[in-house]
This record gives sequence, C-alpha cells and structure tokens, in this order.
Amino acid sequence: MLIQIASDFHADKNEFFLPYLDFGSKNTLTIIAGDVANCREDTEKFLHSHFNNVIFVGGNHILYNDEGKTIQEIHDEYRAAFPIDSKISYLENDVKIIGDYAFVGCTLWGDYTRLPKGITDKEKQKIEKRLKKRKEFTKGYFDDNGNKVKLTPDHLTDMFYESLAFIKTVHDKLSADGKKIVLVTHHAPSPQALSKKHIKKGKRTLYASELEEYIKDELPNLSLIIHGHIHKYREYHIGGIPVVCNPLGDLSWEINSKVLCDPAGNLVANVAYHIKSKCDLKFTMDLDALEELLCPITLRRVNKYSKLVLAA
Repeated sequence: MLIQIASDFHADKNEFFLPYLDFGSKNTLTIIAGDVANCREDTEKFLHSHFNNVIFVGGNHILYNDEGKTIQEIHDEYRAAFPIDSKISYLENDVKIIGDYAFVGCTLWGDYTRLPKGITDKEKQKIEKRLKKRKEFTKGYFDDNGNKVKLTPDHLTDMFYESLAFIKTVHDKLSADGKKIVLVTHHAPSPQALSKKHIKKGKRTLYASELEEYIKDELPNLSLIIHGHIHKYREYHIGGIPVVCNPLGDLSWEINSKVLCDPAGNLVANVAYHIKSKCDLKFTMDLDALEELLCPITLRRVNKYSKLVLAA
C-alpha cells in the first residue's frame, strides 16, 4: 500500500502560499498527523481541495480559535464531518482498517504533570508559567460532567492516559487478528524527535512523551509510528519500529528537493520542499516494504542537491 505522510499544514496561517504547493497524488492515501488548520471549516475546505483519500488526527491547534467549544464538542464535530467510513476520516481514539492495515489514531497529548527529571525549582516554575500561557489553556474548554470549564493540564493528562489505554487495547486485539498496525499521533512518542532548543527551554513535555520503554514492552507489534507537532523532519526508531515526522510547518522562501534512494540507486520515496518551507511537504512510502527500507536506516546528505541515500 502506497501512502503519503504529512503533518502541520496550518492551512489558515499558510493560506497565502497554498496555491503554489504540490500536494502529491490526490488519490493516494494521505496520512496527516495533526494540525491541518485551527477550525473545522478551514480543515474541511483544505482537505477537500487537495485530497481524495485521507486519514488524520487533530492536534493542539484545533483549540486555537475563539469558538468557545469544549474539546469534546470539537472532537464530536470532526468525527461527524469526517466519519470512519468516508474517504476522509478523523481519528481520535479510533481505528480505521484498510485491508491488512489498521490505522490507530489520536492526538496523544502528554503527561503535563510529569516534569523532566533533575530540574531545579526555578526551571519547574518556568515550565508551569509557560503552560499557563499556552493557547490550549487560554482558549480551550472542557466538559466536566456537563459543566463547561477552562481546559487545564490535568484534563489533557487524563486524555493522554485514556489514549494510551485505548492504543494498548486495540494493539493487542489487532495483533491477534493479524493486522499490521500504523499508529498516528500528533505529539511525539519520544524525546528523540526534539531539538536541543525544546529540551533546553523546558518544552519537552509540550512536544513529546517518554514512551520508548512502554512501546517496546507493551506495543511491540506496531509496524510504523507517524507523528507531527515537531516542525522538523524526523526519522528514528523505537525498538526497531520506524518513526516518521514529516511536517510542512511554518513556511519560508526556501526552495529545494531531495530524493530518497536505496543503496542500489532505486527510488524509494520522493520528499520535496517545493516552495517556501523549511520542512518537507510530502513523503511517499510503500507500507509493504517497511522492513526492507526503514529498519534500520540512517539518512545522510551526499551532495549539494540534498540527495538522501540509505546508509548502513
């Protein structure tokens, strides 16, 4: 099965540039790991304009608007607009099965109560202060047993553990059914995805969870993990499971392109900047060739055209 991988289109913010971008094959199944746009209407307009076949998750930016809806209401609206049995499907603790593949999707927020080990009291205060300023909490709302309240880090932490329990349950069932499982989240499952800036500034809990040991022990049968949120291309492994993050992110005027090849020079995937992006716009991958192509590999630049090759 051929899929395209992307995330973080931020279609409302990047609206000016969208007409100039090449979004790849409209009919190829496209997996979007969150942050398509800030509201459902913009998300719907963007997806129907550029894709015919999509599986996507929400991301933190679905809360970055002034609609005043609870996060539960937002998820329900997205599910109604993009049902599982349609060509464009929204997943939030949901599964979509296509042939031998099962796509398990959720935002997978994070444990905002679990701060990095070894931090000082001063660093802890900075993190707590930063959390309070996040738009998730200044703009977001939560349905607390019928009462609309401001969204808090504790709410998202609870949702994180609900998603983790859901993933574990369906992983075990789908494994028993012989399905190949692709996990799609917005937030990263490992600090491997983070830059030094994220770690140095105490932003780790806002972008990635420390789930490597959990995945190795409890979710060993995942075939692939796709996430977004980190506005940089990432490819790494968790216990032999390939992990890919391929965001559009914030646009600039840089134009470039690169081709991913195997050691024999055969084309494996086309990854393109196309226009105005510091990140890769699209990533096309053959799921049926994951074992041969992605486990394990390292990417390295070999010439001025940014050609990427598989290296031992």
